[in-house]
Amino acid sequence: MVSKKNHINTQPARGCPDRTSESLSHHLWIQEVFASCTQRAGYSAWDTPCLENQDLFTHSLGESSDVVHKEMFQIVPKGKDHLVLRP
Repeated sequence: MVSKKNHINTQPARGCPDRTSESLSHHLWIQEVFASCTQRAGYSAWDTPCLENQDLFTHSLGESSDVVHKEMFQIVPKGKDHLVLRP
């Protein structure tokens, strides 16, 4: 018997479902169709990092913003600028 103290929740976080092979193939198909349409319209693909410099958000939103204080996960690499997961 596993006690609650030692129980590890293996369920995905709310809003972040695991993609099975069937749902992943559908998701990839949608991305391919979208990429094809946008390329024909003259646009090119780009992707933004999930980590950003914290100053980007504190400058635009303000130091006292709820987003800055309550909704950002901060990472402080040793001797580096503060990074946050993109909200």
